[in-house]
Amino acid sequence: MKIISIITLLASTLLTLANTDLRNWKLTDGKTVHAAISAWDSDTDSVTLKYDDGTSPEVLRTELSLIDQAWVRQWHRFNTELEKRLNHMVPDK
Repeated sequence: MKIISIITLLASTLLTLANTDLRNWKLTDGKTVHAAISAWDSDTDSVTLKYDDGTSPEVLRTELSLIDQAWVRQWHRFNTELEKRLNHMVPDK
């Protein structure tokens, strides 16, 4: 039963993330880029975006619009919480 719950949680999470990570990002210089977020380094405040062509440039979070800066922090909180819950559900080997 526990395995089925884990699989269901992972499947629903992957579907959710697959639909929400790819978005339009507004840069402070006025440009808009279509990309998926793949990482945020809070120490350097750099965000790694992944474009359709496979490139993954890093931009400073402050180079994004205020709304996108807030979105990065929310994305990070969601991923951190999800990781904690998954680690709690799956015991260490």
